[in-house]
Amino acid sequence: MSNSPDGNGPEESVRIVPRPKAVPAAPKSELFPSEPDLAEPDLPEIDLVSVLTADGWPESTTKPSLPTETSRRATIVIDDASPLDESGHSTKDVSLDPRLKARRRQVAKAAGRARFKRGAVLLVLVGVLTALVLFFTSSVFTVKSIEVTGLQYTPTEAVDEALAGVKGSSLWKVDLENVRTILGAEPWVRRVSARRDWPSALIIDIAERRPVASYPGSDGNWRVFDSEGRVLAILADFPVDFPSVVGNQEPVAIGSVLSDDLLAGGRVAQALPPQIKSRLKEIRVSATGSVDVRLTPSGSVLVGSAEGLREKLISAITGLDRCGSGLFESIDVRAAPDIVIAPSTACKTKGSTTPGSTVKP
Repeated sequence: MSNSPDGNGPEESVRIVPRPKAVPAAPKSELFPSEPDLAEPDLPEIDLVSVLTADGWPESTTKPSLPTETSRRATIVIDDASPLDESGHSTKDVSLDPRLKARRRQVAKAAGRARFKRGAVLLVLVGVLTALVLFFTSSVFTVKSIEVTGLQYTPTEAVDEALAGVKGSSLWKVDLENVRTILGAEPWVRRVSARRDWPSALIIDIAERRPVASYPGSDGNWRVFDSEGRVLAILADFPVDFPSVVGNQEPVAIGSVLSDDLLAGGRVAQALPPQIKSRLKEIRVSATGSVDVRLTPSGSVLVGSAEGLREKLISAITGLDRCGSGLFESIDVRAAPDIVIAPSTACKTKGSTTPGSTVKP
């Protein structure tokens, strides 16, 4: 920086710009004559020494306007009549063919009709299902009658208690498995079947246990039991319909299972033929399970164990036929088919010198 020659101000800065050296053009390739000239173009020679201002720009030139923040900012015009899509392009179809416009309207209408149909079908299905639920839960399917078959010994009070609350309820809601479980717990019941009889009835069939004998307990009451030894009832008096088995007199509760000796006596009582049953007085069982069938007016049939009952009882019938109305002490069929009748003079037999009369069928 130096003072100007007239002394009015500082001397202007001077920047000397040297002339750029010319770069010779590269020769065109002889092999590729069509290739463009890769040499840089000749620059005009500059012989002037420009006097620059302090800004660094020639006085003779106009200072270029630098781009401002405002000029660099993009301008976005929003036209309400022509909305923009996500890419910024107008969606206004002013340039669309009228046939394409009509087709678009048809597609839109078809989609609306499809949505309407789906909604209508859904509403119809909901209505039908609601109507079915209301119908099946109506009084049409209320339990109005309960039919119970197969009852002989089971108390009706127990059945009524087991079915309490079923009558008057919806037949759909009746828990058949629960009914079977409750009735099956009754001592007399062996098996229960329950089914719905539409529209308003419940049918229950009960298969009961069959009592075969009774025995006197030490408490003075009689226990009735079946062929499996299960106690079905406790009575104060002797049940004349069921043979008496005298043996273990333990007083057990209803539903209990008896000891093996009483069970053996029950099996014999169940298998007795009419010829012996009509003369039966009682059945005695020892602690070892040996069975002695006592008859009236006297005598007994010695059965022994409850094994091979069919053959033993056939032999007992044969012995009774031989003796007729004669008095005898015992008919021993424990070694059936052999039969030993005592005393030897009690019945007419064929050839025997043993103390007892031996009958060979």
